[in-house]
Amino acid sequence: MSLDLQALFDLSQVTGNADVLVAGAVTTLKLSALSMVFAAIVGLLLAVLRSSRLRVVAVASRAWIELIRGTPLLVQMYILYYGLPSFGVTLSPMTAAALALAINSGAYIGEILRAAVQAVPRAQSESSRAVGMGFFTTQIRVVYPQALPLALPGLVGEAIDIVKWSAIGSIVVVPEATQVVAQIVAQSYRGFGIMFLLLALFYLALTASLAALSRKLEKRMTRYRQGFAHV
Repeated sequence: MSLDLQALFDLSQVTGNADVLVAGAVTTLKLSALSMVFAAIVGLLLAVLRSSRLRVVAVASRAWIELIRGTPLLVQMYILYYGLPSFGVTLSPMTAAALALAINSGAYIGEILRAAVQAVPRAQSESSRAVGMGFFTTQIRVVYPQALPLALPGLVGEAIDIVKWSAIGSIVVVPEATQVVAQIVAQSYRGFGIMFLLLALFYLALTASLAALSRKLEKRMTRYRQGFAHV
């Protein structure tokens, strides 16, 4: 049995479907960006709730985080897209995929932010409260600006995971890059090699860009903190 390299790397599959491939790449970018925004909101909310002085709130938020982190993203996406219609709630494929990614990643972001906040010396917040700042003002203007550089590597890691896991959106028929490539290949079974190679390079380019951006931000934040420390 010989390997048909011409069929495996059939470039006509790429050139003939360029518009569809570009549309799939754009959908992946939209899904990833939307999920990141929602995940940041969810994570920040969970971090605040986990740090609440009300034990009931803190325990409930911790239980939610453990529930989300302990169940597969695939199951969560199935529940949102296929399960909610049983309760009269129907979500579009894009909305269901974005919410599933945001809820899942938000649980991890919440713990990342909470750990970073706890790493900020308590004297910082106590001093702020002593000069008349309220709790939320202290958190926004004093605590989180110092916690963010500590949390940045973990946050970027979650952003990269969102980009990679956006491919799971194909199970709810979101026409993102992976879904589009799979459909094109399934039509003729030609170009499998070149199509999935390009798909892998596409995701690699996105994740590498996020990693490079993270390094630049870390350098800037490090210089800012060093300058602030010498004031």
